[in-house]
Amino acid sequence: MHSQKKIRVGVMLNRANTSAWAFDVLKEISESDYAELSLVIYNGDKRNRPGNKFTINKFFSRFKYLLSYLYDRIDSRLFKEKPDAFKQVDLTAFLAGIPEVTVIPVAKGLSQWFPQADIAEIKKHNVDVLIRLGFSILKGEILSATTYGIWSLHHGDNKVNRGGPPGFWEMYLGQPVTGTILQVLSEELDNGTLLFKSYAATHKYSVNLSKNSFYWKSGRFFNRKLKELHMHGFDYLKQQHRRDLSFYDRPLYTRATNMQVILFGTRLVWKLFSKGLQSIFYRNQWFLLFGMNKNGEVIQSMRRLKKMLPPRDRFWADPFVIFKDSRYYIFLEEKIASQKNAHIALIEMDEKGNWSQPRKVLESDVHLSYPFVFEHEGAFYMMPETKSKNAIELYKCTRFPDQWVFHQTILENVKAVDPTLFRYNNKWWLFAGIAEGSSISRNDELFIFHSDSPFGPWEAHTKNPVVSDVRRARPAGKIFHYKNKIYRPSQDCSVTYGYAIRMNEIITLNENEFHEIEVDFIEPLWNSEMNGTHTFCFEHNLTMLDAVRKHRK
Repeated sequence: MHSQKKIRVGVMLNRANTSAWAFDVLKEISESDYAELSLVIYNGDKRNRPGNKFTINKFFSRFKYLLSYLYDRIDSRLFKEKPDAFKQVDLTAFLAGIPEVTVIPVAKGLSQWFPQADIAEIKKHNVDVLIRLGFSILKGEILSATTYGIWSLHHGDNKVNRGGPPGFWEMYLGQPVTGTILQVLSEELDNGTLLFKSYAATHKYSVNLSKNSFYWKSGRFFNRKLKELHMHGFDYLKQQHRRDLSFYDRPLYTRATNMQVILFGTRLVWKLFSKGLQSIFYRNQWFLLFGMNKNGEVIQSMRRLKKMLPPRDRFWADPFVIFKDSRYYIFLEEKIASQKNAHIALIEMDEKGNWSQPRKVLESDVHLSYPFVFEHEGAFYMMPETKSKNAIELYKCTRFPDQWVFHQTILENVKAVDPTLFRYNNKWWLFAGIAEGSSISRNDELFIFHSDSPFGPWEAHTKNPVVSDVRRARPAGKIFHYKNKIYRPSQDCSVTYGYAIRMNEIITLNENEFHEIEVDFIEPLWNSEMNGTHTFCFEHNLTMLDAVRKHRK
C-alpha cells in the first residue's frame, strides 16, 4: 500500500446537475476506501446556464453546423439506449456539505483560464486530483494547481482523432473502433500524460449508441486509476503508458458542416437500406473448418482447411477438442433455428479426418456456448458460457464423452463471456470477457482471475482489466503451448462481432503483471462467402476454427 490516506478529489462541473455516467463516477468515489470528494468547482460563466442555450447570435454563428445539431437530436430520439448515459441527475443533495468554489473563467476562443484569485482559493483545499466533468479547454496555472493535475477523458484515440464531437468522426470516416483516453491535462490539446487507453467498436448506424456505450465504460477509468494511485503512487501510473514521443499528424476535428452531414446522412440511409434488404433474403450460418498435419504442427494456411457444414436449419460454432485414445472429441455449440437456446453437441473424428454427425451432450434452460473442456486429476470438466445467468458454471463428465452433470458455480454475479482456463506456474488462470455495467459491451475488456484450484476460490488480477480493446480482448479459444511459447487466441469484434481472430503471445503472467504481444491475425479473406471467424483450436495434429457465411433463407 503506497498511501494510507484517501486521495482528495475535486470535481469540476458546469452546474449542479450532470449526466448519469458522470454521477456514477462521483458516487463510486464517495463510496470507496481509497478516495473522497473534497471540493466542487462550478463554472460561473453565464453561457453555461440552460436558459442561455439558444440565442439569435448563436443561431447565425452556428448556421453552417445547423444540420449537425439537427442530426444529434434525431439520432438521440431514434436510437435510444437504456440505461441512458446522458440522463440528467440533480447533484444538489449528493454534494451537500462539500466545499464549493465558483469560477468565472477568462475565455479566449474555445480555451479558458482561471483567475489568479480563484486558483489561490482552490489551492487552500489541498486537493490531490481534479476531475474535469465540466468547463472547456483549460489553460494556464490551473493545470498544475493540484498534486496530480487535472484528469480528463477524451473520447477519441488521441493518435487518430483530436477535437470532436465525440464518436462522430469515427463513424463518418468508417473507422471500426473508437478510442477513449484518460489523461492528465497539459497545455497541448489531448496530449497530456496518458493514464489509460481503451478501444470500443464504432456503431455502424448511430453515434448516440456508440457514445452511450463508451461513456458508461470510460467513466470507470477514473476510479480504476485513483485506486492504483492510492496503492502504488503516481510514478507507477505514469509508467504504464509512458510515451517519450507522441506525434499527431491528423486534422484537429470540429463539428461537421451542413454539407458533410448531408454526405454522411446519404451514406447512412444506404447502409440501413442494404442491411434491411439482406435480412429479408439471407441468414448467417456458422460452420467449422479443420485440417490435419503431422508431427504436431499448426496448419497456418487457411486455404488448406476443409469445411464441415451443418444442415441449413442450424449452425455449429466454438469448437473445443479433446484427443483421447487416438480419437478427437470435438465439443461445439449447436443452435437450431427453430429453438430459442443453443446446446452443446459432440462430433467424433478419427486421425484420418473422418467425422461423425453431432449428438447432443448438454442442454439447459439457458443458451449454452463456448464449451471449454479440460482434464483435471483424471476427470473431465466443461465450463460452457452461461452469460444469461450472470455466472460461470462448471460441469463434470460422469461418462466420457457424452454424460455431463452440473458440478458447481465458480464465479457469481459476473457478466462474463467465453471463460477460458489455463494452467500455468502451479496456478489456474481464468480469462473472460467481462462487462462491468449493463450498457457496456462484453467484447471490450479482458479480466483475469487466479486460484490454486480450478474450483476456486478466485482472486482478481491486480491490473484488471488487463486488456481494454475490442480488437483483442475477448477470448477466442483454448490458450495453448506451441514451440515453447504460449499463445492466446482472441476475438477482433471491431468490424462486427466475431470478425477475426488475433493471435497473442503471452510474455508475462503472474498475480500482478500481464503482458502479451500480438503476433498475427486471421481474417476471413481466403473464401469470398465468409465474413467472420471467432474461435481457434489446436490439439495434437488437428487445427480447427469456425467461420460464418451468408446463405439464402
